[in-house]
Amino acid sequence: MLDANIAIRDLLYKYRKPHLKQTTLEEVVKSGVVRLYAPSWLEAEMLSSTIQQVSQKYEIPQETLFSSWESYKAIIIFDARFDYPKEVNSSCLDPKDAPYVQL
Repeated sequence: MLDANIAIRDLLYKYRKPHLKQTTLEEVVKSGVVRLYAPSWLEAEMLSSTIQQVSQKYEIPQETLFSSWESYKAIIIFDARFDYPKEVNSSCLDPKDAPYVQL
């Protein structure tokens, strides 16, 4: 299960270490050892908030992160059933996390 925190951490790693062709997570997925699943909500979350926030925080051009995301997401198996945060009945769950928990 991949969430925005893990995805952006991998993108930051790729930005900081451009000499490496792929991250460890990319390596294990491409080797076939692991399948990487995420709700399709991850795409919206990355594009609408996560990339912008990280870009500002670390002073990285947004275009760089968007480009990296475009190639990175090819290793992800997106589940379209969870495309938007639904209402949750639990006060301990952030509504944005609901698609990840439901998957």
